[in-house]
Amino acid sequence: MQNETFTDCAPIFIVGSPRSGTKLTRSILSSHRNIAIADGFHYWVEVARFSKEVPDLRAPGALDRFFALLNKSRHYVHIADLGPELAEVRGMLERDPHPTAAKYFRYAMETYARRRGAARFGEKTSANVRYLREVQEMFPNGKIINLVRDPRANVASHLHVPWASRDVVSLALKWKLAVRSFRDFLASGPARPENVMEVKYEELASNPEAVIRRMCTFVGEPFDPHMMAHQEFSSIDVADLPWKKGVTHAINEGAIAKWRQELTGPRIALIQWLTGPEMRHYGYAPIDIPAEELRQVPAQLAREIGLWLAFKRRVRAERRQTGPQYYDDSAVYRLMLGLVGQMTGLAKRTRGSASGPTLGSPSASSPMGTGHERH
Repeated sequence: MQNETFTDCAPIFIVGSPRSGTKLTRSILSSHRNIAIADGFHYWVEVARFSKEVPDLRAPGALDRFFALLNKSRHYVHIADLGPELAEVRGMLERDPHPTAAKYFRYAMETYARRRGAARFGEKTSANVRYLREVQEMFPNGKIINLVRDPRANVASHLHVPWASRDVVSLALKWKLAVRSFRDFLASGPARPENVMEVKYEELASNPEAVIRRMCTFVGEPFDPHMMAHQEFSSIDVADLPWKKGVTHAINEGAIAKWRQELTGPRIALIQWLTGPEMRHYGYAPIDIPAEELRQVPAQLAREIGLWLAFKRRVRAERRQTGPQYYDDSAVYRLMLGLVGQMTGLAKRTRGSASGPTLGSPSASSPMGTGHERH
C-alpha cells in the first residue's frame, strides 16, 4: 500500500463491526454544523489495492482506469450518488503533479464535507477497524471512533440486510474479527492513543446526550443540539439503501434487546460459544439456554455452515460476472478454518466420552448456556 502522511488535518474515522451503530454515529456527527462524514470510501480494504492494476496515476490513461475500477468496485453502492463530488476529485487529481490513490481518498473526504458547508471531514468504513495502524500512519491527527454492540444483536441485525449471509456463524465470527482487531490494535500500542475512542451502542442508545458530548470533546468540536435530532439535520439520503433506514429515526433503545425475539435458542447458543471471551470483556452477559434447545446445537451448526456455503457460492457467481475483485475479505475465511479446526479437535476429545463437554452440552462455565430456562 502507498505510504503517505497528511499531518495538516484531523479527519474523523468511524469503524467497528457493521450493524453496530456506525451509521447512526455517522448521522449524529454529520448533523453537527461543522462536520460532514462520508459513507464508505473503502480505501484500505479495496481502493489501495487498485495499485495492482494502476500503480502510477501519472501514467497516460491511469486516471481513466482508476475511476473505471471505482465504478465496478464492491463499495460503489456507497458512493454512487456522489457523481459531482467524484468529478471534482478527478479534476483535483488531474491538476496535481503527483496524484496518488491516497490523495484521492483525502480529496474525496474533503470535497464531500466542503460541498455540505463543513470544515471537518471524515468517513465511515466499518472494515477500517482492521487497518487502524495504517489510519494513524496516514492521518496522525485523525480521530478514530470504534463502535461495539452486543454480538447477538449485531448478528440478528445482519439477518435483515440483503448483502449479508443468512447464517449466524460467519456473522458472529465477523463481529469477533472486528472486536479482536480493535483490541489487538490497543494492545500493540497505538502511535496516538489519545486519538482513539470506543463507544458501546447500548450506551449511545440509552444515554445519548452524555455519549454525544463525550464524542464532541474527543473530536474537538463544541456540542451541537442538532446532534440530538440527527434525523432532521444530517441530510443523509438512504432512499436507495433501505437497510440503512434506521438512521432516519430518532435515537432510541428499541433495537437493544430485539435479538431475544429474533434468534432461536440454538442460534443464541452458537453465538455465545463463538464470542464468549469478547462478550465477557465488554460485559455482555450470556443467557441460559434450555437443555432441550442445547441438544439441537450440533444440527443447527451444520445448517449454519450450509447457509454460509450457499451464500459464498452465490457471491462467487456474482463476482465472476463483474470481473477482477480487489476487496480484501480473507480474514473471515481464516476464522472459519480455525472454527473447523476447533470442531474437529473437540470431536476427537469428546468421542466416546459421555461426561466430557460437547457443543450440545457445554460445561457450566461455557458462554453457550447452562441448560437452564431461557430468560
